[in-house]
Amino acid sequence: MLILYLDAQNKLTCMQVITGTVNQAVVFPREVIKHAILSGACAIIMVHNHPSGNIKPSDSDIRITNTIKDVCKSLDIWFTIISLSEELITIPLERRELYFNGGE
Repeated sequence: MLILYLDAQNKLTCMQVITGTVNQAVVFPREVIKHAILSGACAIIMVHNHPSGNIKPSDSDIRITNTIKDVCKSLDIWFTIISLSEELITIPLERRELYFNGGE
């Protein structure tokens, strides 16, 4: 899993890579929020892969995502998750437009 932390201008302030096993990665919502606060992030993008090809989230995926989403909402930090498999990328519909300037 890759977690990107962005500032108010959508510039990357911090990046976190979470490794796991073949079928799971352990994510601690407390650590995600801690990185967001310490880096001054205004937005978090979690990129989560499903190597099996089945992008249906597990109960654990849903629980952890909802916990992080709820805390981010209360802290006014925008949050989304992008799920990847070999053939498909899914991005939730309720997202704001992000504009990146790679040249700066």
